[in-house]
Amino acid sequence: MLPRTISPDLKTTVPSMAAGWITASIRNSQHDEGLWQEVENNPTRHRGSSKAPVRWIIQGTLLCWLVASLPFCALAGEVAADSPTRKDEAGVLVHTVESEYQSRPTKIKVLLPDRLVKERRYPVLYVLPVEPLDGVQWGNGLLEVKKHDLHNRYSMICVMPTFSETPWYADHPTNAGIRQETYFVNVVVPFIDRTYPALAKRQGRLLLGFSKSGCGAFSLLLRHPELFGKAVAWDAPLMMERPDKYRMADIFGTQENFEQYRISTLLKKQAAKLSESVRLIHFGYGNFREHQQLAHRLMDDLKIAHQYRDGPRREHSWHSGWLPEAVQMLVEGPKGFQRREVHFSGHVQGVGFRQTTATLARQFAVTGFVKNLPDGRVQLIVEGQPQEIESFLAAIRKEMEKNINKTEEKTSPATGEFQGFEIRL
Repeated sequence: MLPRTISPDLKTTVPSMAAGWITASIRNSQHDEGLWQEVENNPTRHRGSSKAPVRWIIQGTLLCWLVASLPFCALAGEVAADSPTRKDEAGVLVHTVESEYQSRPTKIKVLLPDRLVKERRYPVLYVLPVEPLDGVQWGNGLLEVKKHDLHNRYSMICVMPTFSETPWYADHPTNAGIRQETYFVNVVVPFIDRTYPALAKRQGRLLLGFSKSGCGAFSLLLRHPELFGKAVAWDAPLMMERPDKYRMADIFGTQENFEQYRISTLLKKQAAKLSESVRLIHFGYGNFREHQQLAHRLMDDLKIAHQYRDGPRREHSWHSGWLPEAVQMLVEGPKGFQRREVHFSGHVQGVGFRQTTATLARQFAVTGFVKNLPDGRVQLIVEGQPQEIESFLAAIRKEMEKNINKTEEKTSPATGEFQGFEIRL
């Protein structure tokens, strides 16, 4: 094992560390090959009785002595890197980390914009994994970000940490090696804030996930609204009532512990803080449409400002096309969306035109409605990205070309009023 050292910067953070200490050794070749960097955090839990004396000595008048005796801080808990930072074949920087909050070594993977401007601070997008370690059964979120060049398009630092067990972003009630929330909040986030030119403010930290990591994105923001700015979840089982599926019991341990992370409970608890601006976004489905719908209704009832869209249905994977839009909604909200009003004339009523249109809408990232008009025409109101709308209209024309004699279109800014696509009478 490589030697561990204590950072001089620890001296400035002692008052915030009275609850406990983590010291970290991360070898960071990005800045200077051979340079060792240290990261410290203040966890709420400690593993093993050997940590207890440190908690005693940092109290009262002994605090000043501790500042002068920094090498002893290592006794309170450590995170150490046993391998140098490396750049993988995709150009992603990989920090290998050993933490008392994880049962095995883990990684912090970082994708930087190609061009970094000196003195500028960049927002950080945390791409939350759905599998332990380097699992790729459901794809690779960070590679999907790179594929679509989202780190450059939005000038973001994109980070994907790994976890030793199935990530549900919670702390186990008794197993000290499964402290996923503590590891993420007290180790990963501070390390990124200190090591990279990150915008280390609430609005600069964005959370993105799908499936179980979509739940993680929501629970992290709801439990730490002062730390994270926005969260987006795609196809996530947001309304789970018991930790009885998807290896949840391995992480939550008990129903009592699960209740602290249960999304419906957290939404009710934090509703008053989330009524003004949109900080929670969820949309689309593959496996968990009912969960998405129920979460939307609950947030509506609680008057929580949020953004939701039902569909389109896609494969339950990082690579099914939803991620670029999720990032766009996180960064821009509905900006760039368009509203298109289209009137179709011809033999367009009584031939399944509306049902065909509604079925096609599920294949595209659009919202709105279709309805018959008294004068025999069909009216379509649709909102979405311009390219998505064009593709949707092209599909309608292809399917119903024999019935359409004329189309009239009008374009205007999107209103964001629709939550899905429907047939109206």
